[in-house]
This record gives sequence, structure tokens and C-alpha cells, in this order.
Amino acid sequence: LFYATPATVSRCGMVWFSRDCVTTDMLYDHMLLKLEHIQILQSANPNRPYKDWEEVQSKMADYVRPFYSEGGLVSKILEWAEKAKHVMTFTRTKAIFTLFSQLRGGLTNILEYNENSEYPLNEDQQRAYFGKYLIFAMLWSFGGPMKLELRYEFGKEMINICGYMDTNIEMPDGEILIDYEVSIEDQTWQPWSNRVNNPELEPQKIKDPTVVIDTIDTIRHEAVLGAWLNDLKPVILCGPPGSGKSMTLSAVLRANPQYEMVTLNFSSTAGTELLFKAFEQYCKIERKNQGYVLRPTFQNKILVIFCDECNLPAEDLYGTQTIITFLRQLICNGGYWHPVNKNWIQTENIQFVGACNPPTDAGRVVLSPRFLNHCPLILVDFPGRESLLEIYGTFIRALLKLTPSIRQMADNVTTAMVDVYQNSQKRFNTDIQAHYVYSPRELSRWTRAMYRALSFLEDVAGTTSEEIVRLWAHEALRLFSDRLVDPEERKWTRDMIHEVANSLFAGCNMEQALAEPILYSDYLSKNYVSVDKYQLKDYVLQRLKVFNEEELDVQLVIYDELLDHILRIDRVLRQPLGHLLMVGASGAGKTVFSRFVSWLNGMNTFQIKVHKDYGAEDFDADLREVLIASGVEQQKITFIFDESNILDTAFLERMNALLASGEVPGLFEDAEYMQLIMKLREAAKKEGLFIETEEELYQMFTTQVQNNLHIVFTMNPAGGDFSDRAATSPALFNRCVINWWGTWPEDALLQVAAEFTESCDLNIGVPPELRTEPPAEEKGDDDMPMEKELLGVHLSVSQTIVKFHQMVEKVMEYLSNNMVRSTFVTPRHYLDLIHHFVALFDEKRSSLEEQQKHLNTGLKALKETEDAVAEKQVQLDKQQKELTEEQDNAKRTLDQMMEAEKDATKKREEAIRIAGEVEVEMKQINERTSQVESELAEA
Repeated sequence: LFYATPATVSRCGMVWFSRDCVTTDMLYDHMLLKLEHIQILQSANPNRPYKDWEEVQSKMADYVRPFYSEGGLVSKILEWAEKAKHVMTFTRTKAIFTLFSQLRGGLTNILEYNENSEYPLNEDQQRAYFGKYLIFAMLWSFGGPMKLELRYEFGKEMINICGYMDTNIEMPDGEILIDYEVSIEDQTWQPWSNRVNNPELEPQKIKDPTVVIDTIDTIRHEAVLGAWLNDLKPVILCGPPGSGKSMTLSAVLRANPQYEMVTLNFSSTAGTELLFKAFEQYCKIERKNQGYVLRPTFQNKILVIFCDECNLPAEDLYGTQTIITFLRQLICNGGYWHPVNKNWIQTENIQFVGACNPPTDAGRVVLSPRFLNHCPLILVDFPGRESLLEIYGTFIRALLKLTPSIRQMADNVTTAMVDVYQNSQKRFNTDIQAHYVYSPRELSRWTRAMYRALSFLEDVAGTTSEEIVRLWAHEALRLFSDRLVDPEERKWTRDMIHEVANSLFAGCNMEQALAEPILYSDYLSKNYVSVDKYQLKDYVLQRLKVFNEEELDVQLVIYDELLDHILRIDRVLRQPLGHLLMVGASGAGKTVFSRFVSWLNGMNTFQIKVHKDYGAEDFDADLREVLIASGVEQQKITFIFDESNILDTAFLERMNALLASGEVPGLFEDAEYMQLIMKLREAAKKEGLFIETEEELYQMFTTQVQNNLHIVFTMNPAGGDFSDRAATSPALFNRCVINWWGTWPEDALLQVAAEFTESCDLNIGVPPELRTEPPAEEKGDDDMPMEKELLGVHLSVSQTIVKFHQMVEKVMEYLSNNMVRSTFVTPRHYLDLIHHFVALFDEKRSSLEEQQKHLNTGLKALKETEDAVAEKQVQLDKQQKELTEEQDNAKRTLDQMMEAEKDATKKREEAIRIAGEVEVEMKQINERTSQVESELAEA
């Protein structure tokens, strides 16, 4: 009515049912009549009732009826429970329904015992048992949703109430009622601890995820749940992640072969289509008696649909969780209307169970009381210290069977593991960071990792106590330190691990056992052992060159912290059920080095190829391809999935399911499912396995997927969605090992800058007297390679680039803190800065070299001209000298000529004079001649 308009309400007739319409006494009478008259069928043969069921049920109902009178025992205890704090909404209706469901379990125990025993219980024995079982049923039905401490108090209060009301029901000797059960054999209270008997495990059982170590908590939870499940009630287990909810349910279901469990992982966007896909894959619709029935494909089995994280689906506009409302319809009405042909489909042999975190956790939605009324609820908290010591002490004793000489360390190793876990759990929580979730899963991973390391040793029997402590410390750092964001937090964890080691391993050489850095790898040998940083770096650099040539041609810089990340990735990818969540800034190297480590291990890598039309169908096709390759062809595959690939919320739902159970419900349908089964049959025949049923083949498929497929999620903490992922997709954080890359530290920034600028001739233009030349190559002890030393201008330039980046980071952080639009600075920006610097350096150098070339060309021409001029000058001087000599010779010659000319002039003048004289004389001669001739003629 909250969302109805007055116009709607005014047009509707309304009938108001108040709480007083159905009183508590009326509910008691109704449920007692059902307990008396509705026959209980045998669990082994559902169509066959027990013998004498009417007599037993009638007498037991009559026996307990006085306890349900007004102001009677049940009402008093219910009143106290109603005032206590419960993990979810507590209503009288829900409590009463849950109580009578548990009582039917008690009746089943009596009927089962009488059916199979030579000496069935008489009426007095039945009364003695059922009276105590009523107390037991109220404790768990009313107190199941309470915390453990409050349950203790509730048990004490029940003992007090029974004492002063004179019920004639014998109570246990101890004050803690929750520690006792009712024995059907002698009708007495027996401690749960009598049933805890864990045999010694063999070392290889450590890696088996189905192994359950019994504790008081697990045994009593399994017993209580069994009664509700046999009554076909949709049980819900509520508790923090890693508290053992799924494990407990799986143990109960595995104990009864008639159950077949399918896991559905709910998310914030889960809708009814998730259930329909499960129905399509595991059920079939048959026509029966003018109607339709939905039955499991498993013959003579009950399909149990396990709805994990059932309080995650978000409410719609009108405050309704659609998928939860649909589940309530299936539970109450036993069917649904088919969405296509509109026929009513009756469900048969289908049961629902659920698990969830407390509604106070981030992202959780409070489940509707109308749904919870039908669901028995138990709060499963983290195991206590004693339970943890019992569970992991069993595993560690099995582990140290591999090293007989130091088996006496088992108790100390177990205590040290639990101490580190509990100290970290107290120090860090989700209020600090969303992914600071610590659960007993960390201890399970710790144990499996130590087993893997020891099982690969050639001389495992010769392992020393120092080596065990070093391996213990290495795995502790990986599990509890790698996820931490702040350096101070990592320092606190490292110091705490050292403190625990010093207190519990006093007989070991701590300097040798905890010498840093603690690096484990089998790259340098066949054994997974502690390795030297320099040898490891040398090996990685060599393999990186081959990787660049064969796979990916990209320049990669191996800085010190990156070696840790490489080994962390390698450690997870080698583990069964090993999945990794890497959180770091964009460009930090998460994807590239995941591919590199996968290549080192001979694994294939797969990444989806997103395009503009990529949708859920394309993603399903890619998932089928990956699952067939890993589950049928048994290829080792690393599926690298970046948060930028989450184009649709359906992508994340499928990945959550894959992480949790190794399958995606509804992924293989109809023809695709039959093709998968055919391929599995062929693969089984090749391996010599004779598996006929589809259930066993599909189970083999999911097991091989879990062993061969490793998922690596990469996320950026700067993204607005990161902090919400822990709430909306808890499997990412619960099922994955978290490795916090963050951004690069200062020494890494310096190493990257130095590596990328090494090709630049930074000494260019620096006067020779200011240059610092690196010393000749040196070798350390045992020919150990030395770290490359930065000197001179190269060091200054690298430091300057780092300072630029850090200054921009501070400015952007300041702007962000002051609500101003800012950009999150990442290593990718830093690499861009370096690339721009190198490109600009090369560009300017090329420009300067070009100018220098032009200048050199001009200078060369000038030099050549100068040389030519000088040569010509020499020639000119020589010619000048020759000219001077010639001029001197010419002058002398001229002077001589002038003298000769003067002489000639004189001679000419003399000649002229003489010629004149001769002429005169000739004239005289002629005249004389003429005279003579005349005279001769005359003579």
C-alpha cells in the first residue's frame, strides 16, 4: 500500500487482517494437528510410510501438547527469544514453523529407530527422548539466528525456565545446553564432543577440498540442518564469508546420496532468469494428469539448488527482490506459471537452500519476513580458536608426515598460523579497506601452499626446522601482507609475523629462517625453495628476452618489487583452485606479467576480444570455448579478465559462478549440453575411465575445470566501482588471492626512468670535466652480478622525472580532496612522460644534429675555401717572388735597353751626323765625280 495511490485504494475493497486474527495458540493447535496427522514418509523410500506412524505421532503430539498451553514452557521460552537480538528479522510465525519442522525430525528419529532396531522404543522411552528433543528443537529453532555467546546465555535461561516450571524433563549436567544432543539409543543428553573423532590424514588429502575436519560446531550444525532438509524446508545459513556455510551444507548433502546439489551465485542484479537457466539445464518438463511437472533429470534424486549470497539481489523500484519473491512462490505454491505458454508448472523433487552474509554487511538487502517465515535460519560464525586448532592441527600433522624428523613442530606451526590469522583479523577490517576480509579460507590456502612446496622437494625428509619456518613465513606474507595498501600496514604485518615466529620457534636460527628478502620459486631448480634475488632477476631477464621475441614485443623493466609480483602470480597459478585478483593502477604491468608468468609455466592465456557489438551471447560463447578447452581437452589456461571487460552485469554473475563452483548454470543447454556430454564420454574412454551417467561426467567436467582453469582479475582501485565490488561480487574477494599492486614505489619509478632513458646520450653537451663515467664492470662474491649504478647526469635526469610525476600526483590528490575535478595519475601516465621525454630528447637531438650538420657543412666549405685561399696565397707569393725577379730582370733589361737606347741614340745621332757628313761628302764626291767625269769626258 505504500506505493498505491489514493485513487487506486479508493477503488478497491479492503479486508484488514490484524495480528490478533491468528493468535499464537491457534498456530500451536494447527501445527500440533499437522504433527499428529500428516504421515512422515521414509527418507530411503519416499512413497512408503513408517510402521506404527499414526500411533507414535499421535502419542508424541499428545505428550508435548501441554507444553504449548498459554503461559506454558514453549511460550515462556519464545518470549525470551523474541526479546533477544537475532541476525535477521525474528517473527513468532517463523519460529513456530521452524520448531515444528525440527520436531518432525525428532519423530523421524524415533520412527527410523523403531523400523530398524530389534528392540524398538516403548512409550516411556519415546516420551523421555521426545521431551528432551523438544528442548533441543527450541534451542536451535529459536536460538539458531543468535550469535554463539547469546546462544550460550539462551541455553542457560532455558535450563532455568525448565527448572522452575517443573516440566519433568531431565536437563544435562553442564550449564551450556548447546554442547549437548539427545541420544536416541539411551534417551539421555550426550556431549557433542563424543562424536568428534578425526582420524589421522594422509598428506595427499590436504589438497582435497571435500575433506571436512569435524568439530563440535560442524557436527551440531550438520545434525540440525539434516532434520530441516529431510522435512524439505528451505534452510538458510547466515554468517561472514569463509565461516564454513557452503562446506557445512555440502557435507550434509554428501552424506545423503539422494541429494544432488547445484550452486547458483546470486549478485546484486540477479533475476529470475538465473533460476530458469538452472531449470533448463538440470530439469525437464513432463505432462502428467492434465498438467505439467518439472522434475530433475537425475533419476530418483532430489535436486538441491543452493542459492549462495541470497540477500545480494537489489530491490526494484517498489522494494521487492524479484528473485526472492519468485523463490517464495515456488516454496509456498510448489510451482510457477510458464513465462511463454502460460501453463502452470508444478515442481517435484526440487528443494532450495541458501547462504548469505549478515544484512548489516555492505551491499546486503534485508530479506522479506514473508520469505523468511518459511526458512529455518542458523547463524554460522567463524570457528573459535579451539576449533581452528583442531581443524588445522589435523592438516599440519598430516603435512609434517612428509618430514618425520621435525613432526614435533606440528603444534607450534598450527598455533603460529592461528595467531597470525587472528592478529590480522583483529587489526584489519572492511572499515579500513573493502577487501580486508580475513576468513579461515586463508588458513586452508596456507596449508595447501605449504603442502605443494614440500611435496615437490626431492629430499623432503631432510627438511630442517629453519626451512619449515621460512616457508611458513613466506606463505604468511603472501596471504596477509600482499593485499595491504599502506606500507605501514605491511611493516606491521611483517613485524607481527617475526614476533610470532620468535615466540613459538625459539629453537630455530631466526636470522637464517627470516633473512630477507624471502623469495620462493622453482625457476632455478626443480624444487620450490628459497632463492637469491640476483640469480632470480638474471633468470627472469633472460626469459623475458625470449618472451619478447616469441610472444610480445614490448619493453619491460624488472624492478625489485616486480620480482615479488612475478613470484606471487606464479605461486597462485600453480595451485589447484588458484585464482588471483590483482588491484593496481593502470599501466602497472598486471596483464603483461600475468601473460609472462603463464608463458613461463607453459599455460595458454585467454582474453575476451571486446568490440562495439559484444554482448552476453558472445561472452557465453567465449566461456564455453574456455571451459571445453580446460574441462574436456584439459589444457592449462589462464583467463585474464579486466574490469573494463565488464560490459554487462551478466558477465560478472557468470564469473562469480565460475569462481564458486567451476561451472556456469545454464551455459550449456539442449544441443550444446549433449555435445559436451559426448565429448566428455570420448575423453573418459581415452583415459580408460568407465563413466556412464551424465551426472558423473558433468562432475568430472567441473572438477577438471577447477583444476585447469585459473582466473586472473585485474582492477584499478581508482575506479569508482572498486569499493562496491566487495559487496556486489563477494566471490571476487572470497575465492581469489588478492595481490595489491597499487602504484609504483619511488625506487621502481627511478629504475624505470633509468632503464628507459639509458639509450639517451645524456652526457651530450656536458663538459668533460663534469662528466661522471661509470666504473669498470665489477663482480661480487661468487661472481654475483652487481646492481647497475646510476651516476652523473643520468641519475639527475631520472630523479627529475620521478619528481615531476610525484608533484603531479600531489597536485591531483590535493584537487581531489578539495572536490575539484582531477585526474588519477597512474604508471601509464608516468610511462607517457618518459616516452615524451625520450621522444623530445631524440627530436631535439636530431634537430641539433641536423643544424650541426648544416653548420659543419658551411664550416667545411669555409675551411676548404680558406685552405684554397692559403694555397693560392702560397702560389701567389711564389709567383709574386717570381714576378719580382722578373720585374727586376725586366728593369735591368730595361735599364740595359735604356742604356743601349741612349747609346743607340747617340750612335744614331752620330750616324745621322756622319750620314750628314757623308751626304755632304757624297755630294761633294758626286760633284767631284761629275766634275771629274766631265773633266774625263772632256778629256
